[in-house]
Amino acid sequence: MRGKTSRSFRRLSGSPSASSGQALALPWLTERVEWEGEAPAEPQLCVPFSLQSSIRLEFMTTSPDPSTLRIGSVPYLNGKPLIHGLDRKESVSLETAVPSELSERLAAGAFDIALVPCTEYLFEPGRCYLDGICIASQGPVWSVRLFLRQPMKRVRKITLDSSSRASALLLRILMREKFGIDADFVSGTPTPDVLANGPSDAVLVIGDQAMTIDSKRWEYLDLGKEWTDFTGFPFVYALWTATSSKTLERARPILEEAKDSGQNRLEEIARSESRRLGLPAGLCVQYIRDIIRYDLGPDELKALELTRRLAKNIGIS
Repeated sequence: MRGKTSRSFRRLSGSPSASSGQALALPWLTERVEWEGEAPAEPQLCVPFSLQSSIRLEFMTTSPDPSTLRIGSVPYLNGKPLIHGLDRKESVSLETAVPSELSERLAAGAFDIALVPCTEYLFEPGRCYLDGICIASQGPVWSVRLFLRQPMKRVRKITLDSSSRASALLLRILMREKFGIDADFVSGTPTPDVLANGPSDAVLVIGDQAMTIDSKRWEYLDLGKEWTDFTGFPFVYALWTATSSKTLERARPILEEAKDSGQNRLEEIARSESRRLGLPAGLCVQYIRDIIRYDLGPDELKALELTRRLAKNIGIS
């Protein structure tokens, strides 16, 4: 089934709960969700994804092994240097999911700690964050791109990648604060059909897919570059977030060791991932060595506060 399908349920803020029927969502996400391209599986026609996750996880996490640290991370190339070797640790259960799902599943209790979008840091007070580690970029990021089907000055409707939260926020800020465009946003899956034939003027694509789309065929904006050109700061996309300070301190040495291990094996990681992605190994090395920043330092913390202020300027808080 192709075309656009509208969901009529309302998204309510709060923790997902099978008993209350609440679905986790940030308040600035659209309440009526529209999908472009291939429609999701039939069960999603009746039950919001976040509620499905909470119902599913009720069975998956009823009696977690307290000795096992449950870690969630992104499935993208940029996350691999932060989780190197974790899949071989007996005391760790590692699972990957797209950013929006990581946030929902952490809130639902499926993970003890997860690499979640910066929106959790900005808009969810009381969470525990691991200092010193993040996914960020200063200048071009390569993996967060707005593909244009119209000249930028004519863009009025944009399809957001439904797996994104941090990049969706970044785009909303740039559209209003840098370009002065008050665009309409719909949520969808950036399939080739949506890129080629969708009704939107532009499509946001994140992660590995953004780097594998033929950039010679499409005009696009690299949102990392646009942000740094506009602010002079890096942009922070994701941070390690835990359910409690006790869990955070338990996870700290494990995650710091994984990061150190990954930084020492960037070429090895890049070669392995290049085969999976069909990208040149040299490009993958450059991406995780030179493009992505993994240290959460003073500039990154200032950038997070700037992101918060700019979000508030456009009514997001």
